[in-house]
Amino acid sequence: MHIRLFTEADRPFLRTLFLAARRHNWDWIANDDWQLEDFDQVILG
Repeated sequence: MHIRLFTEADRPFLRTLFLAARRHNWDWIANDDWQLEDFDQVILG
């Protein structure tokens, strides 16, 4: 496994992955307001 630092080119895929994981794993929470951009605030600060 190769671990590397985040680059801007990673952002679109990671946003999609983050949103899909939230929707799949937090299915008891209404998620209509969740957006791809939530990744930026929640993960990157």
